[in-house]
Parts: sequence; C-alpha cells; structure tokens
Amino acid sequence: MPANLGTESVTVQHPLTRYAGQAGWAIVPKEDATTLRRGESGLFFYDLLKAKLQELNRGIVTPELADDIIHRLESVRNNIEGNSEILAWLRGERSVYVEAEKRQRNVTLVDFKDASKNDFHVTEEWQYTNGSNTNRADAVFLINGLPIAVAEARSAKKDNAMEEALIQIRRYAAPVLYCMYLDKPMRDHVLLQAIARVNRPFEQQNIDGGERRKPCGLIVDFVGVLRKLKKALKFDSKDVSGVVENLDVLFADFVRRMSGPAKDCLALATGRMDDKAVEKAIDAFEDKTKREAFYKFFKELEQLYEILSPDDTFAIYWELKRHLYKHPKKLAIALTEPFRRFPNFNSNADEMRQLKAELYRILLPEVQGKKMVEIADRLIKVRTR
Repeated sequence: MPANLGTESVTVQHPLTRYAGQAGWAIVPKEDATTLRRGESGLFFYDLLKAKLQELNRGIVTPELADDIIHRLESVRNNIEGNSEILAWLRGERSVYVEAEKRQRNVTLVDFKDASKNDFHVTEEWQYTNGSNTNRADAVFLINGLPIAVAEARSAKKDNAMEEALIQIRRYAAPVLYCMYLDKPMRDHVLLQAIARVNRPFEQQNIDGGERRKPCGLIVDFVGVLRKLKKALKFDSKDVSGVVENLDVLFADFVRRMSGPAKDCLALATGRMDDKAVEKAIDAFEDKTKREAFYKFFKELEQLYEILSPDDTFAIYWELKRHLYKHPKKLAIALTEPFRRFPNFNSNADEMRQLKAELYRILLPEVQGKKMVEIADRLIKVRTR
C-alpha cells in the first residue's frame, strides 16, 4: 500500500475538489488562485468579481463603481457590523448611486434566481496572510470570485480527526469575529461547541495605544433553537443559564444605561460647546476615581453598541436618540415595521411614497412639520447605508 494512501490530501481533500468539479465547480490550481487573488493577502478573485458585478448589474455598475464596491467589501470591519454588512451585500440590500438615473440602485453579487448566471470555483491550499498571521485552508469554494465556504480535510484513519478539524477551523474563525449564523437544528455538545466558538473573548492593544475588546459573540438563529435552549442542551439547567441572551435583553440594558447612568455625561455634551462648557467637563472628571469609573462605563456601553448596532430596531432607536429625545425605544419598535413592509423602497418609487406616509403617521403624535420630515429622511438614510 502506498505510504500516503491514508493521508487527508489523498483520501479527502483531492476527492472533495474532484467531486465538486463533477458537480459543476471549476477547479482552480493553487498557483492560479493565488494569482487571481493578487497574492496571499488577497480576499477575492478580483478580476472575476469586477466582471461579474458589471455583468449582473448592467446599466448600473460601471468599471469605476465595481472597483469602489470591491474596496467597500474589503474595508468592512472585523466585527459584528462587518458580518452584517457582508450579509447585506450578498442579499442584494446595498446600493450605489447611478448618476444617469439620479437615484440609488441595489447591487447584485450573486444571482439566487438563476444559478447559471453565476461562476462557481473551488481551489485547494488557500493560504492567507494579513502580514502578521498566516492560515491555510484545505479547500475554499467561491461564487463569482467571492469565497463563501471553507473545507478542512482530515483522514478517516485518525480517531480524533473531527476534533483536529474543528481546532483548525477555529483558527480560521479568528476570535475577533463576532457573528455565527445558526441555520440548522443542533443539540447537546455540538450546539454548545458552536456557541463556545463564536463566544471566544478577544483583546488587542492597538499601535495607537487604544484597545479592541470583544466580550462575547452574536448568534443569529434562523431555526429557533435558542428559544428552547435548555431543551436542546441536555445538561444541568444551572450550567447553561446565561450562556445565551436574547438581543432584547441587551437592548433593554443599553436603554437603561442611556436613560440612567449616562444622563449626567450627556448633559456635559449638550448645548453650546464654549470654553465654559469645556471647563465644566474637565471639572467633572478631575477626580481620578470618577475618570476611571467613566472609562469603564463607556467601554461597557461601547461593547453593547457594537453588538446591537446591526439590528434594524436599534439603528432606528439610536438615530431617534440622537435627534429626538421623546420615547425613542417605543418609537423605534413602531418605526421598524414599515421598513419590513416596504423592503424595496430604495428602488421602488411607489414603496418609497408608502413608506414615508407610514413614517409620518407614526411620528406625527411626537413631532410635526419640518422636523418630522427631517427625522423620516434621516431614518431612510440610515436604512440605505
């Protein structure tokens, strides 16, 4: 028997890509893939992605706009907001301004209605480096030049093959990443391990002296597993209590902090910012204990904001909080519904008219006239970012 017969590359990795090729995925050699990525720090098959953006969005995306979209995709932050942003792009919920039409048009990255309009590729030994760390994936699957799945191969001869593969995959899922999408039922140790994977804490000291911290992760549950967490996890209920909290709990905590402990701080930054206002703020934090307490409170609030910011209701709440100080949470919940009812408002003039009419109706008891129109316009702008 050949010495390498039991190795993962021969028994798992190569057959995987070969089967993918038989299923219609074009196999790209490692060296060609690195060239298409423009080096090991590249994220996409750049020329292909640029061509598909123009092909799937004829009359909308020009070569210049395609370059801009790719730059925007590369520039998303490595946190929950970045995950949400990429998901929105994949769903066709992000737009560009079309000068000839004088309006925004949504952009298609993947054609979900006609698969034949997409290009499917698979490649092996995808090595990526960010300048300080390097990882290598056994196989990566791409649609239209966008990597959408990573595969880690392990030999079936190894007793702990699955454990080794999970450890390797965790290396790809850097602890800075916040979000996991739960799209199939899970139970017991598999579910607990999935929760633990996204819940890895992260701290990093930046070059400028600041720091990045991730105290927990976000799980987007599409199948309802988390609603019955104790049933899904057959462990002592005391052991799983507090493992996962609903976003509503965090939202309520954020509102409580903003309407309570944060009020004194907000008062220092409200109104005319002249020399007296600056002196007042300096005096308020002259005591070291107060400064340290404020810093701790601010970092906790910042972390809550990072977790909540992609949520539609929270985004509306935050905009209302900034510009309208009457019942922002209650209004935000009510104002979220029209955006769900008219999801194509950005490209459909009739839906835009209906959306504005609904927003005005909900806002009218709280604010009238020009300010009502301004607030509605701000909310629409927030939802089209």
